[in-house]
Amino acid sequence: MKELKFLILLLGFTGLLTMQACKEECPCDDPTDPVCENYNPCWDKKPVSADFEMSAKWATDFPEYIGQWHPDTKYSRGRIGFKPVNYEEGDTSVKYTWLLGSEVIHEYSFERNFVDTRQTGENNIPITLIVEKKPNLDCFPLDDGRDTLVKYIQFVDSLCDYLIIGDFKVLYEGDQDSVIMKTRNWELLYYTSTGAPIMDACGGDWINSINLDDKRMGDTVWYTSPIATFYSKMWFIQDDVGPSWGKNYNGFFEVNPVTWECNGEFQIGRRPLTEMQRFKGRKIR
Repeated sequence: MKELKFLILLLGFTGLLTMQACKEECPCDDPTDPVCENYNPCWDKKPVSADFEMSAKWATDFPEYIGQWHPDTKYSRGRIGFKPVNYEEGDTSVKYTWLLGSEVIHEYSFERNFVDTRQTGENNIPITLIVEKKPNLDCFPLDDGRDTLVKYIQFVDSLCDYLIIGDFKVLYEGDQDSVIMKTRNWELLYYTSTGAPIMDACGGDWINSINLDDKRMGDTVWYTSPIATFYSKMWFIQDDVGPSWGKNYNGFFEVNPVTWECNGEFQIGRRPLTEMQRFKGRKIR
């Protein structure tokens, strides 16, 4: 037993000597490590810059798993929130100046209602953020401590123009072959697997999915019960009536507005609900 303890101590001591020797002789190549010769003290510093996000803001309090803030690229003509990126609220070292029309705002974040643009048709409204802060001249000697960014508020007037409406090539979790899934803003006279008369194509909030269950049911139309609908994402839940044959429930669907990649999950009401179905893919039209 004593010999075993001695051997363990010897191995440990040898390891420490090896580590120390390597620390002294092995090259150190990590600009984020202060002990390395190529350490860059500015590796995690940034110049003063202006960037901000915009999100549709609803009066409804969505569940915590959905949240209230969803940055997007286009919006319905209602309330929109604005807030800067990469700055913490309450940081008094930063000065914000927002320019929206003739209005000048000096807040970290704010909301405005654009419902009146439904009558005027105004679109692509410019909004400017000016950020001012004492610059880090050691790292950025040319930084004047001020940066400006202009973005444009783009509105969509119909759910048919939302990014979540269209044709998508998707692969279901556990499958080998992709299928084509379609979403449409149709109000149907009645629901059937195919051929239901369309009462209205774009006038309201009627999201229908075609081939959502393609691998099992064929060209079937399912309609959703949305709880939250944004330009590039939506969530839907089971309503109080309980599962019915024509609906899909308890899930979400989102599309990346830059890459058009999409993913989602859902259950289908078939008395009882199916297991959760998940898919990933890309918008193709």
